[in-house]
Amino acid sequence: MLLSGLWHGSGWTFVVWGMYHAFFYTLVILRKNKSMQSEQKPRLVIQIINILVNFIVLSIGWVFFKADSINTALIIFKNIFVRKIDLMMLLDNTSHFDFILALILLTAVITFECYAEVHPKTYEFKKLPYLIRWSIYLVMVLCISLFGIFQSGGNPFIYGLF
Repeated sequence: MLLSGLWHGSGWTFVVWGMYHAFFYTLVILRKNKSMQSEQKPRLVIQIINILVNFIVLSIGWVFFKADSINTALIIFKNIFVRKIDLMMLLDNTSHFDFILALILLTAVITFECYAEVHPKTYEFKKLPYLIRWSIYLVMVLCISLFGIFQSGGNPFIYGLF
């Protein structure tokens, strides 16, 4: 993971991003080794908590990836965790369309993930009909492209800098 961070760039933020992911990946491996000794599947509540914790851990890691410097990342964390933010301030500084679309997509992803955890045998993406799978792929590519193109302030494709 450290090499992956260095591959993305030579700044300290990429090194921290790589070490951060290496740390949590190591924890996952250790946890899986311990849980493999027990054949019992965790309860649904624990599975949902695991999904949410994974989302939070990954989201925190992306701050380092996108920040210009370690100092900028620390300022972002201070604003996230220390500064009092209310919904009106958030909406005033966010495109309403982006906010609503992100909320809808996040709800859909969490719903599908929870369903897949509860019904692992009945929900397998690869078993969906070919046309539905490729429609989902194309919609995902379209959403990613639209978020990248229409973000205010411009959002150049990160690998275009190499």
